[in-house]
Amino acid sequence: MKKKKEQKDVKQQFLNGIKQEIKQRQQNRKSILKDIQYIQMEMEEQMLMLHDNNNVLQPLMDFEKNFAQQFDEEYAKLKELPFLEDFKVNDSKLELSFKPVIIKYRNKDYNLGKYKAIIGSNISFKQGSKTGVIHPHIMGNVPCFGTFYEEIFTLKGQGRLVDLAIMLNAYLHTYNSKGSYSNLEELWGGNKHGPV
Repeated sequence: MKKKKEQKDVKQQFLNGIKQEIKQRQQNRKSILKDIQYIQMEMEEQMLMLHDNNNVLQPLMDFEKNFAQQFDEEYAKLKELPFLEDFKVNDSKLELSFKPVIIKYRNKDYNLGKYKAIIGSNISFKQGSKTGVIHPHIMGNVPCFGTFYEEIFTLKGQGRLVDLAIMLNAYLHTYNSKGSYSNLEELWGGNKHGPV
């Protein structure tokens, strides 16, 4: 009887040990899967950053090549654009100063004021010292070009500064209520710019 009890205890200890190992390995598996998911997320983020870098790199290299060839002709034509107040090169970036932007929406004209486009490795916008939403499609200095994106960066990459300026002017004069950072009527309807 003592042998059977001893055998049963040994069996139970052995089974308990196996159960503990199974439990530990299940916890390890969960931990490893969580680590793999984290690594996958990190890799996806790094891939997006690489993709963004490549999206900027090739057009920048194209821009460098084409810009030198076309600069004199483009420079003369930029002076003739009626919607530009001024343009200059500052710290290897082209700055385009636009006359006041007026967006026509629901039978009203909204004067958003003047903008400056800074064109370097990327394109950003300024509106004086204003921060936050400076245009329905610009948060901070960063634009959401939407459907304009591909054409804008193609023109930039080709060094076609006049066409790029025309496209940026069209972008600034566009409002899509479904894809904006802010509501044109709420943000510009009652302030000093307001409807014209």
